[in-house]
Amino acid sequence: MNTIIMKKYLVSEYLYEDDLFSVLGTKIYQNLSEIITMISKKYPGMKHYMTLSEGDDKYIIRFNENDKICFLIEEV
Repeated sequence: MNTIIMKKYLVSEYLYEDDLFSVLGTKIYQNLSEIITMISKKYPGMKHYMTLSEGDDKYIIRFNENDKICFLIEEV
């Protein structure tokens, strides 16, 4: 019997301001598509890009026009 393991993603939103990082929120999502949809709705019109951190296997989403907000995505 095969068991399908569904990956979930823990998403933390960070704000970098005055040399301090603040966590704006953390939530679990079922897939990366849900995360992209949430970001697009929360920050309409802002272009963003995703990178994979080396060694940690965590995704980082940043905005082209605003480098103070970022999202850290971890598989759980």
